[in-house]
Amino acid sequence: MSVAQGPSVHLASAALPAASGWSAQSGFPMGNADHVSFLVSYQGGAAGGQVEYRIVKGHYPGTLGAEQIASSVLTPDGSGNGASEPIYDAEYTRPVTGTAATTFAVDFDARGGWGYVALQVREVGVPGTPGTASITVASSY
Repeated sequence: MSVAQGPSVHLASAALPAASGWSAQSGFPMGNADHVSFLVSYQGGAAGGQVEYRIVKGHYPGTLGAEQIASSVLTPDGSGNGASEPIYDAEYTRPVTGTAATTFAVDFDARGGWGYVALQVREVGVPGTPGTASITVASSY
């Protein structure tokens, strides 16, 4: 038997950050969840509008992505260049929607011991005229 939690607002409807910046909402507390579902609504701000998303995980509130920061990035010869680089599952680009509204689901298998998860979004189609987005989240265990 599966027990559901939510849905709740993960990102209130607002314009996405300028210059392709990622949204920075708080993490969703995983609790005992096995599965998390995000429902994203996006409307482009200009012709060519396009949204990209990524799943960011962390063990504690306010530390999303912090546990996944490499202390140094290795170059092909094995030496570190001293830079830090965030490591995420991946970044996924949705098809161009222009100014049309679109809604899509992103499902996440929550097994792995993460305490918090966030679905971050950004404008990649027309960074100078970002679209608007909102996200709801629900989980089950």
